Amino acid sequence: MPLLEKASLEEDHELRRRWVALLANAALGPAAVLPAFVAILGELSPKEARLLEHIYRHSVEWAEHQRRHPINSPMNTEGNHERGVELISAMQQAGLLTVFADCEQTELLVYQANLERLNLVERGSYAGTAWEIELADWPITTTPFGNAFVAACMTPMERQQVV
Repeated sequence: MPLLEKASLEEDHELRRRWVALLANAALGPAAVLPAFVAILGELSPKEARLLEHIYRHSVEWAEHQRRHPINSPMNTEGNHERGVELISAMQQAGLLTVFADCEQTELLVYQANLERLNLVERGSYAGTAWEIELADWPITTTPFGNAFVAACMTPMERQQVV
């Protein structure tokens, strides 16, 4: 019932699509939609939802890129390395500010902090090592919980289009 209630109150077109996908996924596979997902989607602004989806798509692509092209592999090509750098750059604050040009840096930091609070994103890791420098512009990646949340808010076709 909370899912139907919150979905019916949404005014933003993109968030309404996420509510519809969440409702459909809950009907098709209830185990894939945790009750917390309803509360979380209800707390996101349209910009936060767009930011989260952007980070998710790049995080999934980065994970797949790392799987196919391990960093220390002698088989890595310069093109593979450059694509990895592009993916990391797209998830750094400077890259996010380029994509979300309508956001000021402080606004982006607030959105990032909220997404971290909800355990949807975290500062990324590189070759399995967590970042340790506090103020560096490290990539922001989705958490496993964030991946499950975003996937639950997508249609099957949208999930297939990711990587």
